[in-house]
Amino acid sequence: MELLAAELTDDGTIRFTLAHAGALTPLEGSVAEIERLCAAMREVALLATVSDTERCWLHDIVVGDRIVRLGLHPGGGVRLLVSPR
Repeated sequence: MELLAAELTDDGTIRFTLAHAGALTPLEGSVAEIERLCAAMREVALLATVSDTERCWLHDIVVGDRIVRLGLHPGGGVRLLVSPR
């Protein structure tokens, strides 16, 4: 799970691509939204390294017109779901 190809738009938002499990998802949000997403991604990635059996959602982060859900998957994996707001 990582952020790719970030660029600042004329409107002051950040347009970027979120990569996870072989999928690429384009997103656009404010600097504050991206900061919250990055902090949540770090936390979930860290927790995934010590979690073998948990399957749960930990964060719902608004990014522009989308909601990014982050959580844990059994076996040390990360769950990610991007849906309309």
